[in-house]
Amino acid sequence: MTYSQLDNRWASMVMGDITEPNPSTNIIKTYGCYLCSLVSGLSDRGYGWDPMSFNLLLRDRKAWVGPYKDYIDCPNLAKYLPDVFISYQKIDPYNDQPKIDQLIGENLVVVCRVNARAIGGTGTHYLYLVGQQKGVALIYDPWRNVIELITKTYGNWGDILGINIFTVRTKS
Repeated sequence: MTYSQLDNRWASMVMGDITEPNPSTNIIKTYGCYLCSLVSGLSDRGYGWDPMSFNLLLRDRKAWVGPYKDYIDCPNLAKYLPDVFISYQKIDPYNDQPKIDQLIGENLVVVCRVNARAIGGTGTHYLYLVGQQKGVALIYDPWRNVIELITKTYGNWGDILGINIFTVRTKS
């Protein structure tokens, strides 16, 4: 199952840690592309969270970091959730190595960094890698709520600029 950051069930929910000092004020609708991409990948591997419940779980586990505690502490998710996460690897910039077909697997969740200008934004946007067709990434975009080849929308903006690879335990 894929999750859109614009879904009214959680779009207005504050993402991250809301405790003092410096509580997060960013909402899932505006800044939740990474969260929704990661949760979509976990859902496809049998985990039952949606963006709201995973956001709350990360709050409970103190897994939000950064100046406003609204970044997921990805390198340490295996510490916070050892029954789910095995490892994390970031490749940024991504220059087509490893190949897309090597990033598809039942125990891999890959979140891709792209240029947000392709959808009228600024800065960075994140997508969930759902598969591949003839070596071209098939992505889910949590802003537009579509699954499509990366080249359709992001081809003129450099396709995939960086990747975050989560190795997860498969659900039995």
